[in-house]
Amino acid sequence: MALNELEEGVTHLGMLVDGLDGTPWLAAVLSYSLDSGVSIELPYIDHPDISQFEHVRQWAKAQATPSNMILQARDTDLSLFGCRWGGHTQQLMRGLAFMRLTVQEVVLAEQQGDLSEPLMVDRARSHMDGLAESTGLTAISSKHGYDEETGLIRSLHVDVESGEGLRWTQGDAEMTIDMTWQGHHSHPGLEVMESAVLTSRFPEPRPFEDHVAEHRKVSNLLAFLFGCPIGLRRHQVSDQRFARSMGDTKTYNPWVELISRATQPDRKMPPPTPQQLQQPLAHLAQIGAVGLSRWADRWEEWERVILPTSARLRRTGSTVEDIVLSSSLSLEAAGHLVGKVDGEEDTYTRRKIPSTSTYVLRVLADVGLDWSETAASLVGLARGVANNYNDIKHYDRGRFPDGVHSYLISRVSQVLVRLFLLKRIDESGALVEAYGKSYPFTQLKEAFAAQGKFLDVDGHFGPWPR
Repeated sequence: MALNELEEGVTHLGMLVDGLDGTPWLAAVLSYSLDSGVSIELPYIDHPDISQFEHVRQWAKAQATPSNMILQARDTDLSLFGCRWGGHTQQLMRGLAFMRLTVQEVVLAEQQGDLSEPLMVDRARSHMDGLAESTGLTAISSKHGYDEETGLIRSLHVDVESGEGLRWTQGDAEMTIDMTWQGHHSHPGLEVMESAVLTSRFPEPRPFEDHVAEHRKVSNLLAFLFGCPIGLRRHQVSDQRFARSMGDTKTYNPWVELISRATQPDRKMPPPTPQQLQQPLAHLAQIGAVGLSRWADRWEEWERVILPTSARLRRTGSTVEDIVLSSSLSLEAAGHLVGKVDGEEDTYTRRKIPSTSTYVLRVLADVGLDWSETAASLVGLARGVANNYNDIKHYDRGRFPDGVHSYLISRVSQVLVRLFLLKRIDESGALVEAYGKSYPFTQLKEAFAAQGKFLDVDGHFGPWPR
């Protein structure tokens, strides 16, 4: 029976094959944990008279191992890529030693071909948080049959079919989001589980890390749309090196499970709550193929805006001060991209050069929403964001700002970064305009009234005007 997942705390005993001529196979144990990923432990005798383990002794001496190996275990053969020496222990009196290896990527299938070749795959796909919620795709449709006399439901017809998904290009990669499903029928019921998957394909097989880099761009976009951490939860790959036979001549390339150390921190993150995934700034279907391609194509240009807030969104339990600092870094970069706007001279320093509030004002002007319930003017709101940021950042500003003030500024500054990026993706501005009429934006502004706070033209907090 094939193995479809590695469970935390479950070990797999097998024989380790290094693919080199003349070296004996070794007994080894594979283990997996959310903290340390996949590791291999193998016992050996560390004694010069025991030639069977001479190659392992050399691994320990050089603190290096063959990069790629196979573990032939009870359930399946596991292909190991990016194996690295992770330490060893030794019992001197007995000569018994244990070596530990870390593994960069594990494919839950036996690979074909030369073990020395690096992992290159034709297609890769990821399951990630919020993907289904952001597309609105479903593989399930149903139709009820009614009794005309009683009005009662007498039949239910359910169709489950993977339809046309969302497709676009990211550089050299072709990207798709599709719905997959699995059905299980047992008396007295039928269970259908569906999920959305993101798939990448390059013209030629590429390292798995290249696929993940493209997937990460999409997960970062979802984090901005939802305003919460978005994790890559599972991966699968399809390539001829993992082909299976269908008789004498026919073969097919199934999707096989892959566990990557590069995305191990994602698997540790708690998933978003259903409430966090209810009200994104926009849905991927609204952004469309053109917007998704633009997000990827302009990534390097917008990187200084994206990364500070993206890194913060991936951290759970951030303080409001942390949010203000990271968002303000993004806003300064965004202000440079926007360029000069009307009236910004009011925010210049005494030396008549742009200040932090200038860059915030530029973003406020670019986004173009009504903030009159939070501040006396856009200049006042820009100064309020800049004042709070500088009061947190600079040692000589005395005590930290009032926590309520930082809370309100953190909400404003973070949504401003998100809206700036949405405006870049959807150049028509329609999606930002729609958000300006939404309940979440109304809630944000009402938070000022709820706290009895209002920013004056100088960016100082005062009482809410009754």
